Amino acid sequence: MPFETAIQTYFTGMRNEGLYGLLPIGLVLLSFATLLLLRGPRDTFTLWSGSGLGIVGLIGVVAGVGFAIHAGNHLPETLSSYAAHPSLMLQSEAERINSILRGSYGYYAFYGTLMVAAFILLFTARRDWSIGLALPLMAFAAMAFCMDIFIDNRTIAYQEAIAAAQPALPDR
Repeated sequence: MPFETAIQTYFTGMRNEGLYGLLPIGLVLLSFATLLLLRGPRDTFTLWSGSGLGIVGLIGVVAGVGFAIHAGNHLPETLSSYAAHPSLMLQSEAERINSILRGSYGYYAFYGTLMVAAFILLFTARRDWSIGLALPLMAFAAMAFCMDIFIDNRTIAYQEAIAAAQPALPDR
């Protein structure tokens, strides 16, 4: 596969994760939070869970749109950089991709910590507010963990394409 195709696949995947993954999940969570807060009972559980789900939904919407915009802006820039100076572009992209993959373990640890904190709130505090806060924490951790798995898979494929393209290039 030509490296230009790998670049397009990488950034198209980023755009799709934003538009077809995070954005719809965020909109569903925002809708559910709105219904819960407007039509649900007026108690502590509803307030905490509705507010938390609304915040998580807003994060999903903003991140989804941000992914799509970033991918759309970065794709032509990366293609033109590759056409002008392939060796330099491959070296800088390899460094960027390696830093993304190194950082993913920290994100996984963070999401796991959020999930553990949610379970602690859910099963130890046993108050309406703690249960209402635990559910959005679980939703956020699960949404972010799933999206990061897709990101890592896409990034590993791109990293392999970079490694395959590097020895094939003459120096300019």
